[in-house]
Amino acid sequence: PYILFVTRMKRSAIRGACFKYGPGFRFTSSGLRCWKGSLIMSISMSGLLTLLALLPLVCLAGEPRSLTRSIDPIEISGSGVPVMTDTEISSLRVFASRNGRLTPIPFQIDQKNAENDWVWSAVPESNEINDWFGDEEFSQVYIQEDLTHDDQDPHGRDVFDANDVVVFIVKDAGDQDRDSVRRLGADRLVELEISDPVADQGKGWVYLAWFESDAPALSDIRYVRYEPDKFRVSGPEHEFLRSPNHTMVLDDFRLGGVSVLAGNRILGEVAAGIGPITLDTDFSEKTIQGYNAGYINGPVRIVKRSVGHIRLGLGIASPPVNCDHFHYPWHAEIPVLISKRFPVRGVSIRATSIFRGSKFTLAEVDGVVKPILLGTGSIQGNLLSENPDAEWIELAGKGISVVTSVKIPEEHRGHLDISPWLADIRDTPDIDDAKPGSGVEAGFLIRTNDKTPVGDHIIYNIILFAVNPNRKEYLENAIKLLRQKLIIKPVTLGQ
Repeated sequence: PYILFVTRMKRSAIRGACFKYGPGFRFTSSGLRCWKGSLIMSISMSGLLTLLALLPLVCLAGEPRSLTRSIDPIEISGSGVPVMTDTEISSLRVFASRNGRLTPIPFQIDQKNAENDWVWSAVPESNEINDWFGDEEFSQVYIQEDLTHDDQDPHGRDVFDANDVVVFIVKDAGDQDRDSVRRLGADRLVELEISDPVADQGKGWVYLAWFESDAPALSDIRYVRYEPDKFRVSGPEHEFLRSPNHTMVLDDFRLGGVSVLAGNRILGEVAAGIGPITLDTDFSEKTIQGYNAGYINGPVRIVKRSVGHIRLGLGIASPPVNCDHFHYPWHAEIPVLISKRFPVRGVSIRATSIFRGSKFTLAEVDGVVKPILLGTGSIQGNLLSENPDAEWIELAGKGISVVTSVKIPEEHRGHLDISPWLADIRDTPDIDDAKPGSGVEAGFLIRTNDKTPVGDHIIYNIILFAVNPNRKEYLENAIKLLRQKLIIKPVTLGQ
């Protein structure tokens, strides 16, 4: 950058001046003089300018990346970059520049069909379908299995449509470098500027490019992987192992190769009735039945659909509902189904995870000033009963951090009552199916209210995780992911 500064100065301004550029280098009015020991070399000013013209460009034409966020997934639909639609997906690439070096970054394009539903990478060869499914439900199963091709595309082609989605991770965004990316020779080119909505928190850039022919190689980085035969989703530092027998049961969660989870829990209570008669019925994660319908196995995220329903006895059951699970490199979004249909009057669900107590020593909680020390056993029940407005809970241990929260769709804000749950269940007896001595239970209570509309509703339990993080920086980034969506500004550079 200093060399370019010198070459842009007028010759008259340089004359008689002496600029030092580290030991052994000196700019003078006549050119560049450098030495090492007794060896001395001089380059005239005209020769220096010629040499600089031949050197790789090391000073960016645009701004350097200043964005500090790293774990957020970025999504932009085809409608957001219309110049890129109607192109072959196989010839689309995403690039980022760091210090003048342009490289492909990992990304995926998740397709949607004419009904705006996912187009699956694959569907299970055999689904676990319960005997009570009727003709309508079997028809739904058939439709699910047909979703492996976008019905908007010509036969044998995969085309980027307005409702398809490009997905990548913000950590891969780089500097603004239009000159370098234009030299790629792409037939269509869009710059995506990514900025933090918090003032002065920085920007980053990526470039979406389409090549009519001879598209450059893709990135060989794969952040996440789904192995359906092993019921396993894995990432850079984690593994989720799901139960082969229950669609909503998580058998294990590993961070840095170490198991930190004893199990997940969904404890529910349903009030149903007709007229003056009301009946309360309980259910758990094992009461939720269903089957796996399809999945997208991309390098940046896994989308996995289970079709679930709840049987409550006495002929009361929810219809089959699509529940989509999302897995990213550093967080997961797990669906929680709330069904409020006649004769159901109200639903209460405790959706929590039971973490191994030996792995976590303290908890940080939204709105709570002091950390909560775990393992003392001094308080029984919910430790956050006096903090009903807390939106996130962090559990921290030696070299690991897990943050849990709940994501509520905008259309349901105010229609559900959400409150945090944190219980230190170490050294307690087996209560409510809790595993003895298993440690710390963290999650949220979700209740319907008078404003909850009739129907089936999906909200998401968010789990963020990191190994050996800078805890302060990581927690700040995790809270931003939960609360402040990054802003994407597309700029068309060529078509």
